[in-house]
Amino acid sequence: MERLERITVGHGIVPIMDWTKKNVTKFIVGCLEDEGYPMFKTRFAGRELPYVLGICWGGRGEFPDSVKFLNVPEKYREFLEEGYKDWMRLLKLWKETNIIKEYKEGELF
Repeated sequence: MERLERITVGHGIVPIMDWTKKNVTKFIVGCLEDEGYPMFKTRFAGRELPYVLGICWGGRGEFPDSVKFLNVPEKYREFLEEGYKDWMRLLKLWKETNIIKEYKEGELF
């Protein structure tokens, strides 16, 4: 993944990158390859975040636990706030259904 900048948060380092189809897809695939579950958060404690936080939940730890996405178009923020299984919905939107088929076999999803 193309890293624009890195910041330290707590005990870890959070990569920061622009929201692009390429960057988000690489995040999703990287998380799935690490046997994690990719999620996206637009809010924390009821407050809107000025970025979208990509979280790789439950992976083996070989991939970053989270990524801070900047310059997220409003249409994607609204899309992410609508539902669940955001990674699948994004890949369907972007016509990347081959990735969904490959990783859906794992029964985790």
